[in-house]
Amino acid sequence: MTNYKDHNMRKTWILAQIFALTMAAAIPDLARAGMVLTAPVAVVRMETYTDFNNGDVIFQVNATVAGCVGFWLTPADGGYKSALATLMMAKAAQINIKVYAYDNVLWPGGAPNTYCKVRSITAE
Repeated sequence: MTNYKDHNMRKTWILAQIFALTMAAAIPDLARAGMVLTAPVAVVRMETYTDFNNGDVIFQVNATVAGCVGFWLTPADGGYKSALATLMMAKAAQINIKVYAYDNVLWPGGAPNTYCKVRSITAE
């Protein structure tokens, strides 16, 4: 016959195992939640706004990206000029880029389209 202490220890062990299995299944989703990374893609369309949000730039690429019809840059970000220069160079030279973006920070002028906010652009 088991006593009260043994029963509580077994119950705690079972709950700990359930928690560990649940977290192990959830961690891959949590690690990538909110971010997308493209394969090497070409810029197919750029649009600049002189009077919206202080000069935002939106662009689209030649591949489907889950959750994003395109991407956006804002002058409010410190690396805006560098990212814009990389984007313009890639478009003009017709070279591929990789875009790393937040799929949960959407362009305020994009509804109903979802333009995801750029974190970085890499020229290939």
